[in-house]
Amino acid sequence: MSNEKKEIKNEINELKNNELEVYNDLKEKMREELLEELKNEMVEKNTSINIGNKIDRNKMVKIRNVTNGTLAWGSPKTNAEFILEGFGTSEWIEVSELITMKSRHPRILTEPWIIIEDDMEVVEFLGLKKVYDKILSVDELQSFFKKSIKDMENALNVIPNGLKTLIASRALQMVVSEELTDTRKIKLLERTLKIKLLENI
Repeated sequence: MSNEKKEIKNEINELKNNELEVYNDLKEKMREELLEELKNEMVEKNTSINIGNKIDRNKMVKIRNVTNGTLAWGSPKTNAEFILEGFGTSEWIEVSELITMKSRHPRILTEPWIIIEDDMEVVEFLGLKKVYDKILSVDELQSFFKKSIKDMENALNVIPNGLKTLIASRALQMVVSEELTDTRKIKLLERTLKIKLLENI
């Protein structure tokens, strides 16, 4: 066999090897994507299986924004958009959307950035009872800064991180507006939440 033929044969083999490599890479990528899809589907199914079929997935429940910013959620299933502009704003949403939300972006519900109002059946269905046992209601959050120092400290030790962030943001606003002037409470908030408030006066 001439050198030229050998070179051509080597080039063909190299091309085949490259094609095989690309094929294997694509196959692995597709496998990972498929596993991720299956994982999301299993999370959604498991969420429902925990309670059985007691909940109507088309049921409408009220959710409320408990962050200081705008919270937007776009449903990957229905393309519906939910926009909650600022703390305390509310919206009605189907239970099925909350199931999808929990499987795709659980932090929205577990931090929590939104709360489900007046429907503990749905809260339990979604496996959020332990989270809700520790959170403050909207009214309680409004009156949080009027609590005694001891009660404030006790509350700060158990509430979820999402509400700690909200309390920190609200505390900063109140310090700047001079609604919060008690230095003992300010120092407690600074120590517990690891923030600086007095520097903003």
